[in-house]
Amino acid sequence: MMMLSRLICTILLLLAALSIGISAHAQTSTKTSQVLVVEVASDDSKLNRVQLQFSQSVSLAQVYAKLREQGYSLDQIDWSRMRLVNAEQQASVEQQRKQLLNQLYAYYGLLRQQGSKQADLVRRVAEQVAQWPLIGALPIGAEQLGLIEANTYNNPQRLSERFAVSEQQSLYQAYSNPILQAGSANTSGRYQLILPTLASTRSRHPVLGALWVPFQLRYQPDLSVYAQMRQQNLASRIDPLADSEQIAEIKLNGEQQLHPLLSISQQGKPLSYGSLLVVLFKKTELPTEYKHINQALTDLAMYFSPLADWQGIGPTDTIATDQQPLLDDETKPVSWFEGVTERKQGWRPSTSDFGNVGLMQTPTARMSAPGEFNFTYYDSDEYRRMALNLQLFPWLETTIRYNDIRTRRYSQFEGFSGDQTLKDRGIDVKLRLWQESKWLPEISAGIRDAAGTGLFSGEYIVASKNFGQLDISAGMGWGYLGKNANATNPLCEIKDSFCVRPGGTSGRGGLFETGKWFHGQSAWFGGVEYQFEQWPVRFKLEYDPNNYQNEIARVPIKQDSRFNIGLEYEFDQVVSAKVSFERGNTLMFGASFRSNFDVIDFPKIDQDINRPAINPSQITSEQIRYGKLQQQLMFKLEDALANEAGFRLDEVWLSEDGKLVTFIGNSFRYRNHKIMLQRVAQIAVSELPNEVQQLHLVEQTNTMLTAETEFDLNIVRRALSRFEPQLSLSDSYVRTEISPRADGDQQLFRTEHQLAWPKLSIKPFLEQSFGGPEDFYMYNIGLDANATFALSPNSFISGTLATSLVNNYDEFNFLRSPSNLPPVRTRVREYVASSDIWLRDLVGVYQQQLSKNIYAQVHAGYFELMFAGVGTEFLYRPLDQDWSIGFDINYAKQRDPYDRLGLIDYDVWTGHASLYYQPRKWLPNSLVQLHVGQFLAGDRGAQLTFEHKFKSGIIAGAFAAKTNVSAQEFGEGSFNKGFFISIPFDLLQLRHSRGRGTIGWIPITRDGGQMLIREHRLIGFTDDRSRFYTD
Repeated sequence: MMMLSRLICTILLLLAALSIGISAHAQTSTKTSQVLVVEVASDDSKLNRVQLQFSQSVSLAQVYAKLREQGYSLDQIDWSRMRLVNAEQQASVEQQRKQLLNQLYAYYGLLRQQGSKQADLVRRVAEQVAQWPLIGALPIGAEQLGLIEANTYNNPQRLSERFAVSEQQSLYQAYSNPILQAGSANTSGRYQLILPTLASTRSRHPVLGALWVPFQLRYQPDLSVYAQMRQQNLASRIDPLADSEQIAEIKLNGEQQLHPLLSISQQGKPLSYGSLLVVLFKKTELPTEYKHINQALTDLAMYFSPLADWQGIGPTDTIATDQQPLLDDETKPVSWFEGVTERKQGWRPSTSDFGNVGLMQTPTARMSAPGEFNFTYYDSDEYRRMALNLQLFPWLETTIRYNDIRTRRYSQFEGFSGDQTLKDRGIDVKLRLWQESKWLPEISAGIRDAAGTGLFSGEYIVASKNFGQLDISAGMGWGYLGKNANATNPLCEIKDSFCVRPGGTSGRGGLFETGKWFHGQSAWFGGVEYQFEQWPVRFKLEYDPNNYQNEIARVPIKQDSRFNIGLEYEFDQVVSAKVSFERGNTLMFGASFRSNFDVIDFPKIDQDINRPAINPSQITSEQIRYGKLQQQLMFKLEDALANEAGFRLDEVWLSEDGKLVTFIGNSFRYRNHKIMLQRVAQIAVSELPNEVQQLHLVEQTNTMLTAETEFDLNIVRRALSRFEPQLSLSDSYVRTEISPRADGDQQLFRTEHQLAWPKLSIKPFLEQSFGGPEDFYMYNIGLDANATFALSPNSFISGTLATSLVNNYDEFNFLRSPSNLPPVRTRVREYVASSDIWLRDLVGVYQQQLSKNIYAQVHAGYFELMFAGVGTEFLYRPLDQDWSIGFDINYAKQRDPYDRLGLIDYDVWTGHASLYYQPRKWLPNSLVQLHVGQFLAGDRGAQLTFEHKFKSGIIAGAFAAKTNVSAQEFGEGSFNKGFFISIPFDLLQLRHSRGRGTIGWIPITRDGGQMLIREHRLIGFTDDRSRFYTD
C-alpha cells in the first residue's frame, strides 16, 4: 500500500512538472509571437482599407507615424470624428443593440395585445434601430467644439477653419494616446481606425428615433432648435406615442442634451455642428418597465459611425429594414394560457377596500412593484377607511389603516371628544410564499390588523393565477375573513387549540395577538379581476367570506348576497376611482393615489463638467512644490473642488517622488457619493501635473477621518478619453483604510480654521398625530431656522428656533396622560401650544477620533424641545463592515414648557448600548438598530428600529420599544411604536443636497420607552464609513 501511494505521488509530481513546462512554453511562445493589426477605414480612397501590422503593442501616435512613413497624408483628417474600434467594443455595442431591440419588440407585443394603434410605430422604430450603422467606439470629443461652431455659419469656403481639433489634441486631450494591445498569433489584437476627412463633414442633422420617417435638418447655426422644428413641422411627422415636447441631441463630443419644444419662450440654443437628433417616446405613455427605452435609444445613438452615409435620407426617405432582428426566448409571443409576462408588463395590481392589494373585501396573492406607495380612501354607510400601503420588498407588503366607524362616537363624553366618531387603527402585512410560474400560482399569506385593536383582525392564505387579462384568486381566511365559516379549519388536525379563537384584547391593545392567528372558524373566499384591453378599466367579482354578524359598528348589517362586484377606472398612472356594489344592497366608492419610491426623481440644474483628460499646461510636480505656481494651483483646486465637486478641501499632500497627491476634506453637496468622486477625478487629471499617477482622497467630518478613496489617474485619463467604452470612471478608484503619511510627504496646502459667521438654514417641519379624541388629524406646520457656529475644526454650537405657521393644537382638551410614569412625552402639547416661537435645541458638541475605528463625542445644552443636559457618546465603526457598536450616557433634566430657558425638577440618567447592522446579503439597503438601556421615564428595556432605503433615497422605517413597564401601566397601545419616512431634500429641489427631512407617525404618544432626541449622533457623522443615508 505504501509503495502504491508513493507511485501515485510520483506520477502526480511528473504531471505537475509537465504541465508547468507546457504552460511556460506557451507563455514564451506567446511573448515571442505577438501580433497587432490595425485597419484604416476612411472616405479617402487611398487610406481606406490600409492594414498595418505590428509585432508588439504600440501607441496610437506610433500608428499615425507608421502611416506617414508609408506615404499616407493625414493633413485633411477631421480629428473631431476620429474613432478607434476593437472587436470587444463592437461586440459590446451589438449586445446593447440586441437588448434594446428585445425591449422594443416586447413593448410592441404588449401594445398589439392591447389593440393599440401605436404598436406599429414601435415595430418601425425597432426595425430602424436594427439598421443603425454602429461602431464599437464612443465619440472621443471635440474639445473646442464651440470654436468649430463659431467658424461655421454654413460657409463652404471655410471648411478648413471649422476644425480646431488637431491630431495632438485628439491624441492627448481626448484619447490620452492609448496603447493598442497586441495579441497572440492565433488571436491577434485587431483594431479599426476610422479617419474621416474634412471633405465628408456633414452639414445636416439626421433625425431618428420614435417617428415613422427619419429625415434630415440642414445645419443652421442662426436658428434655434424650436425654430427648426417649427420649420420642419415636426408635430405632423411624429406619432401620438412620441414626445412632442422635447428632443434629444447627440453632439460630436458625445454629450447628450434635451431641447424643449413647448413654446417660443423655451426655444433654447441652436443645434451643435455635426450632431444627430433622436425623437423620444412620450414618458407618460411608457409603462414603468419600459421607462428606460428613451435613455437606451440616446445611449446607442452615440455609437453612430462618423462614416455613415445619410445623403439618402431625405424628407420622405426611410432607413431600409430588410431583416428582422432575432428575439430572445423570453420576449417571444406567448399563448393566452402563458400570458403572465404580457400581463405584468402593462398592468399592475389594484387595492381593495382595506387599502392592500386585493379585490374588494378580500386580498389576492399579488404584490405591487417594489417601492410602490398607495393611498386608498373607501367609503360606505358604516365604515370609512383610509390606508397607506407600501411595497417594502418584492415579497413583503405593508399597510397602515385607519377605520372611521361612523355609527359610534369616540367616547360617551361630549366634552372630551365632541361629536367625533370612533377611530380604529390597524397594521397589515402580507408575505409572498411562492412566485407565480408557468404552471403554479402565486401564493401569499397575510395578517390583517396584526398590531392594532384587533377589531378587524384576520389571517389568510391565498393563491392567484393569471390568464392573459384575467386574474383568478382563491384562498382561506380566519378571523374577520372567516366569519362565514363555510370551511373546516385544517389546522385543527394539528392541534385542538386551533379550533377556538380567543376573544378580547391583550393588554391595552396594540400587541401582536399571536395566540389568535389562524385560530377559530375559517372560510373560503375567491374572485376574479379582469383588465379590459381597450379601456383603463378593471372589473372585479368576489365571493365574500364575511357574514357581517356582530360587527363593531353595532348596527345590523344586512347581507343579501355573498357576491360583490366592482369597477375601477385608472385616469393615469397615479389616480384611480373605484365603485362597488357589495352585500347585494350597498353601493360603495373610493379612490387610490399611487407613487413609487424607487423611481421618484427631480431634475437638477447642475451642469456636467467637461474637462480634458490631461493637464494641457504641462507643469511638473517639482514646479508646484514651492512658489507662485503652487499658490495658483492650490487656489484653483480649492475653488474647482468646492464649486464643481462639492468637496471642501482642507489639506493637500505631495509624495516624495511626485507621483502621489493626497486631498483631505469633506463632501458637502452630493448625496450620491459617486458624483462627487467622479468630479474630483476629472478635476485632478486636468489640474494636477501629468506625471501624478495616483490620488488619495481622504474624507473627514470635523477632523474625524472616515474613509479614503484611491484613484488610479491613468485609468481616469483613459476613461475620460473614451478609448474603451466599457471602461468607466468607477473602474479607477477603490475604497481603502486611511493610509498614514509617509516621511517624505510634503504638505502643499492647509486650511487654517477661522471664526466666521454661522451657517444658516431654514427647513419646514410637520408634526402630526392621528386618531386623537379632539380631532382625527392634529397637525402643526412650521419652520425650523438653524444656525451652526464652528468654534474649532472639531467643535461647534448648533441651535434651532422653531415657529408655527398653522396648527390646530388649540383643540387639545387634555394635557397629560393618566399614567403613573413621569410625563416625559405626554406634556408635549404644553410645550408646543404655549408659544408660537420656541427654542427647539441649542447644543455645543466636541468630537474626536480616538483611533482608526473609534469615535467620541461630548455634548451639552438644550438637546430637544423637552430636555436639556450633558452627555457623551462612543462609536466603534470599522470601514465598510455591516455592523458597528456604540454607547451613550446622558444626564437629562426636563425643560420648563412655560419658561423656554428654564428647567423643572425632573432629571434622569439615560443611555444605551447600541448595535447598528446592515443585512446587505439578505435584506439589501436596510439598517437595523438595537438600543438597550434606560429610557427617559427611568424604565429599562430595548428599542428596535428598522429602516429600508429605496432607489430614490427615500427611507421608510419603523420602531418599537419594550421596557419593564407593563402594558397596563403604559396605557393605550401597550408599548411605544411608530413609523417614519425620511425624504432627501434633493428630491424636492433643483439642486443637489445631502440633507433630509423626516415625517413621523406615532399611533399614540405615551411616556414609556421614550429615548432622548439628539440631532447630532455619531452614526450620522460617520456615515461615510459604511454608507446608508448617502448613496
